Amino acid sequence: MRYPKKPYNFKLYDSAGEKREAEILNIRNDNSWILDAMYLDMARMRNRVCFDLWNTFNKPYYVNEKPKAMSGTRGHYVEVFVNGQYMGLFMLTDRIDRKQYQIEQDGGYIYKAKGWTAACLLQGYSARSSNDDYYWNSGEIEQEFPDADDGKKPNFNHMADFIDFVSKTSKSNFGANFSSRVDENSVIDTFIFLNLILGFDNAGRNTFWIFRNVNESKKVMHGLWDLDGVLGRDWNRVVTDANRGWYQDNNGGSIFWLFKRIIDGDVEGLQQKIYDRWMALKDNELAPAKFNALVDYYAEQQITSGARDREIARWREEETKDAATGTNGWIHYSGNYGDVEWEARYMKTWYNDRMKKLDKLMATFNGK
Repeated sequence: MRYPKKPYNFKLYDSAGEKREAEILNIRNDNSWILDAMYLDMARMRNRVCFDLWNTFNKPYYVNEKPKAMSGTRGHYVEVFVNGQYMGLFMLTDRIDRKQYQIEQDGGYIYKAKGWTAACLLQGYSARSSNDDYYWNSGEIEQEFPDADDGKKPNFNHMADFIDFVSKTSKSNFGANFSSRVDENSVIDTFIFLNLILGFDNAGRNTFWIFRNVNESKKVMHGLWDLDGVLGRDWNRVVTDANRGWYQDNNGGSIFWLFKRIIDGDVEGLQQKIYDRWMALKDNELAPAKFNALVDYYAEQQITSGARDREIARWREEETKDAATGTNGWIHYSGNYGDVEWEARYMKTWYNDRMKKLDKLMATFNGK
């Protein structure tokens, strides 16, 4: 939101001013939608490519019972006009919400970590929420569901209990109770995926924690969001090293405690499960050929349609000024702006190099 080109949320209404739902671009039938600005992404596709990959292999653990349940977004390119003014190239997507995960209306909770606090990093917290608002200020965590529109009260106790479990539990108790408190499926997949794409802005901040039904189980799922500072670039467009080791911090020393405990081997047999899952995915859903095909598809769409050129014409002047002087003190790299062809080649080379490095790292988990 701090940059010149803003993302949007929009809702649909009928002529009488009542909320309505519609199925847009064969995504899903809904009232509320997102327009992702992709402003900092040099390729204008990273978030979409990542979730397209994610959706091929990760599903909520109860998907057989709820076949419509998904853990990622879906989306398509659109060009946006606001009150007649051309605003550029966006990605129209659905949301990470109760409908996407198909969690229970009574007993389901979705929390969104929005900062780098100890609570977001699962290290602890200075004080529990007073549960008088849908935002836990000291923790920088928002209760996305249920909210005021759902007629339910805020309750951060489930999130605080989970933070306590990760941050305070002894190694023996953590390992013994891990599978009953954490959905291994989602955590194994997010551990693999964030280590692959190096989502420095996505372990702690930009993270969802989803409880299907606390009345039946305290098991929590690890959900992803806002995957634009990945695949060879950080949130500010600076290039990242594909040969980096295990990912458990955000390059600033903020340690994501759940990944730390996994890397430290605090759950017996979990490293072996991660290795086995990696072996199943690396030549199939996560194979470089699959990744390259997605990158080529989105590059061709924006280039051959002319949308890339219209986007650059609309934002080049403001982007150049913004990169030089910064917005509210935030400055980002601006080289190769608009050169989607170069960026696509870079992403594919980077991904291939990262696959090789991660394969070596995963080998250290074999037999553990």
